[in-house]
Amino acid sequence: MDVYNFNFDHNKMLCDSRKTDDCNVLQINDAENYVRYHLVSLMEQIRKSSNPQPLKALVLGCTHYPYLVKEIDKVLAELYDYKGNDGAYVYRNLMAKDIKVINPARYVAKELYDALKAKKQFNNKGDYAKNSEFYISVPNLGNPNVKADAQGRMTYDYKYGRNAGEIQEYVKEVPFNKSNLSAETIARFKNAIPTTFEMIRNFNQYNKKLTNTPLENRID
Repeated sequence: MDVYNFNFDHNKMLCDSRKTDDCNVLQINDAENYVRYHLVSLMEQIRKSSNPQPLKALVLGCTHYPYLVKEIDKVLAELYDYKGNDGAYVYRNLMAKDIKVINPARYVAKELYDALKAKKQFNNKGDYAKNSEFYISVPNLGNPNVKADAQGRMTYDYKYGRNAGEIQEYVKEVPFNKSNLSAETIARFKNAIPTTFEMIRNFNQYNKKLTNTPLENRID
């Protein structure tokens, strides 16, 4: 547990006991703790492999990882300097000093741009900054078969316990707003993708006919 260095403050780790030292079951409930778990697990796999090679690069393999780059850099630096009980560095010989964090989205966007340009398929008359729309999937509480918790969120048992081949409208698409996105997620959008965030805010505030969002829930 020392090497994971989890942060237990403000329910960032959920425990089956009131005393965190007596946990039998832990559930990660925080982005940085999530990063810690996976990076420590990765370094342990490398350390225990038969022919370990130093970690030189990480490829962000899913769309949410770019929002966690700050946490990834922080934990990598900690692991590089982490020492065991004997005072020796545990992972330093298995890590490059400057590990490259590669975001494939940049290269996908470039390839898409080049492909559209080559085929002359750009929409030069469109105004994406004004006309883009942003929606999120939420549990469809109008469906009596959807099992939601007290906050209206889909439960774990229902999400992962549906029957194969059973097709029903268990989610619905709604506009981005404060009732559907956490304050932390909105802050990450604002910091990580400021241009897109302005488009989201524009859509949320001014397209009243589309969003139908109460004033207190609009993103500002």
